[in-house]
Amino acid sequence: MKRIECRVVSSTPAPSPPNSPPPSFLAEEQPSQCSRLLRNLRFAIEKRNIPLAMSVIKQMEKYEKDFSDVEKICNLEQSCKKSAKIATESISKVETLKRENSELKNQIGRLQKDHNKLDSDYEKMCLEKNNLQKKLAQETIRSDRLGESIAFVKSESDRDMKNCQKEISKLRADSVSTVQNNKTLNQELAMRKNVEKNLEMSKKQIEQLKSEVCKYKMMSDSYKAELEHTLASLNQDKKVETQNQLGQILLDRIETMLDSKDLKAPEQEAKCKKLKKRHKILKKYLTAPTPSGGSVRESLTDDEDLSDESSTMSQVATALRNLENNLM
Repeated sequence: MKRIECRVVSSTPAPSPPNSPPPSFLAEEQPSQCSRLLRNLRFAIEKRNIPLAMSVIKQMEKYEKDFSDVEKICNLEQSCKKSAKIATESISKVETLKRENSELKNQIGRLQKDHNKLDSDYEKMCLEKNNLQKKLAQETIRSDRLGESIAFVKSESDRDMKNCQKEISKLRADSVSTVQNNKTLNQELAMRKNVEKNLEMSKKQIEQLKSEVCKYKMMSDSYKAELEHTLASLNQDKKVETQNQLGQILLDRIETMLDSKDLKAPEQEAKCKKLKKRHKILKKYLTAPTPSGGSVRESLTDDEDLSDESSTMSQVATALRNLENNLM
């Protein structure tokens, strides 16, 4: 606050620190720096490079702070210029009132001198009247004339005195009004300073809220991406688990058929070999990390023969056909 008052008195802006670019240069440099930082941040996010992204964010916060400081300095300079203008006008008004007051004082002094002079003249006339009264017998006509002159001069003096009293009262009222106007101007200046202080505090709070909103938005986007990735992984794991369960049911059914006594007969040897081949292929499909589409198709080529054994095998074959279609 002391710094602002000094600017108002001197009406000149404070010098910028050495080797620092002017605010206009920083304002022109802001778009290019922001675009470059945004490109680096986008590249870091696409490459999942968290350290690089954090570094770019810190640089953006640094530039944002610098630009906000420059904007605050510009606003302060404008406010100081306005305050200096108001102060200059107020000082000019005060100087004008002082000059008027001085002129009124000089006029009062001149009127007072005139009044004193008239008083002295009146006293002289009284002395002359006394002297004339002594010579009343000899100069009656002259004494009467002098008496009339004295009465006229006295009336003029009384009238001038009344006018002077009125002027003095008027000047006193003007002086009181001037003092009241000065108090009002001081109150307005104090109110303007309080308003400027409140505006600066509000700007700081707004900048802080903007930074918090940006931070929460970035956190929300990160959490959303992680949630989508997690849901996709869960759906894929559930799908693979269901397919493995259906394949295990079919594998258990083939093993049961191989253990049955009907397939041990010589005429069932070809069918037994076919079942063993399917058993081997299906078991390899279930134990492999990523099942191949050809193995599933080969294990399901003869599902129509299994449907003659029981209705359960028909349902399992249908489910595995759907599984093959999903895998393809």
